Amino acid sequence: MWINVTDKGYFVMTVNLPKAHHSSAAATPTVAMACHTDELRVVVDVAQNGAARFRAWKFGRSLPKSPDREIDTGKESFEGTGPCAHRVWAFQTDKEEMLLSEPGCYGDDDGPPPNAHAQLVIADPGDVSHSRAKIAWCF
Repeated sequence: MWINVTDKGYFVMTVNLPKAHHSSAAATPTVAMACHTDELRVVVDVAQNGAARFRAWKFGRSLPKSPDREIDTGKESFEGTGPCAHRVWAFQTDKEEMLLSEPGCYGDDDGPPPNAHAQLVIADPGDVSHSRAKIAWCF
């Protein structure tokens, strides 16, 4: 501990802490988004290496049980700039593609509903226009 003296008395200038020990908690993924649609409870967490994981449980299913959907190979990115910048997570399997995106900037008439945290899009792989996609707001 480093103490300095001023005309007002003593004060702590610096505290040197011992070297931190490796903790297993540091390897625990960080929850990046937790929300729910009308049908699903959704959790996205991100590991220290940046890999995103999508998990979803149907309503009525206990959260401590295994999720109904789990994809470990997601990617987190950002879209937009300045105050319109928002996070987007993309997940894909051979059966479906999922995009979860925070609200960015919208016009006056086409914004998200109040209290929406993200929009979930579940589409067929390769359906670039998402013409057959299930789209739901996540609160």
